[in-house]
Amino acid sequence: MKTRKWADIKAGLKPETRDEMEAGGRGLAEELHLVQLRKAKGLTQEAMAELLGVSQAEVSKTERRAELYVGTLRKFIEAMDGELVLSARFKDGVEVPIKLNGNDRAA
Repeated sequence: MKTRKWADIKAGLKPETRDEMEAGGRGLAEELHLVQLRKAKGLTQEAMAELLGVSQAEVSKTERRAELYVGTLRKFIEAMDGELVLSARFKDGVEVPIKLNGNDRAA
């Protein structure tokens, strides 16, 4: 199955649909399950599967998992045209971005 970028799919939407989806995205709660995030972005499991180049069943399995690899989560978020930012927050209020594998970007 050929994958498509979210930006390309979004570009093909009616302006009012795109505006509605973007407004919904700005109003997202601080913490959401992957399924809630996907729905808030106006995507079906089938659309996510197409973006990720996997089956709809694999998207369903990913959304139901209690634990994910960081790389899997990053791909899921990036497919929705987002960026995964990973950080450690300590009781003293200090928050430190986490970089993995020597990459320049967090997560």
